Amino acid sequence: MALGFLQHLCRPWDLRAEHGSPYAGNAWQDACALCLNLSTPSSDVVSDNRINVLAAGTNTVIWYKEVFLTEHEIVEHVVDNATSRLLWTIHKPLRGWYIRLRAPNFPSNSPGIALEPLSSVSPLHVPAALYLMCKTLAPSAPVASPSAPDSHTYPPPPTPPAVVVSPPSPSSVHAKLAELESPALRTRTSSFVLSPHVHAIPHKQEGIFARMARAISTNAPTVNNSFSLSPVIPPATTVSAPITPTPNSAAPMRRPLPPDLAAGTLGEPLVVYRDTTPVWTMNASSSELELDLAQISTRGVDVVFWVAAALAYTEFLGDREGYLAAASD
Repeated sequence: MALGFLQHLCRPWDLRAEHGSPYAGNAWQDACALCLNLSTPSSDVVSDNRINVLAAGTNTVIWYKEVFLTEHEIVEHVVDNATSRLLWTIHKPLRGWYIRLRAPNFPSNSPGIALEPLSSVSPLHVPAALYLMCKTLAPSAPVASPSAPDSHTYPPPPTPPAVVVSPPSPSSVHAKLAELESPALRTRTSSFVLSPHVHAIPHKQEGIFARMARAISTNAPTVNNSFSLSPVIPPATTVSAPITPTPNSAAPMRRPLPPDLAAGTLGEPLVVYRDTTPVWTMNASSSELELDLAQISTRGVDVVFWVAAALAYTEFLGDREGYLAAASD
């Protein structure tokens, strides 16, 4: 059963300003959590492979992802369905191993935001876990008032310059007061971990036929690709030196482990992905994606970035053996 929108008391977050979707602000106004359905049409042709991102419980497509081939890469486009505007691209090589996210406004020489394997020396490591690092808004005191403007682009805007009041005038005084009321925006590099998990489903009182059906389902050749994307809470004390992972022939070479990943802890998930594909389904999939908008809005990065990261990780989990084989070439 599709998840509905979770309504709570929190500050509205209107996505229309960023994407121009006529239904976005109406459907998600005052929501602390956004629930989406992902569906993949039945197809085994890579050029026809498309994933639709729909508002839960509806047939309204908000975004979609399509696959394109270039000379050296597989490039997946994440597009706003209402405006046909390209929002993010996911890059993977035809040979070798990497996953990178890029926005259209990134410089041409920018490698993008990489999803990298999490070293086994990290306390946050689980099999098939990846991590990414990107710029977000840093928490500051005092907390911003509800009337303060939000940013939903990547990277978040830099700290605005101070307003010089000389000589004083009514307009400059008002500008200075507005500056004092709103804390300066500061950015930092934050780490996030994508890791698979299994949902334990309690079994209610069942008849014999229900138990037989469950036994068949349990032994079916299927893999549950549910996962979560969680922020890394930095350690209270600074780690003296980054940890260098031991080289592994089954994984690409990686740089020294950042302090956050060496000694940090995971916070509450920003994104939870639930694989709802029925057993024995061939060449098609269905899933649910739940995003914590209350957390996401404080990061200063557009919600579509987190959707794109989840879509990229979904592909990774679906073919993790292929990624490991490519990494060992």
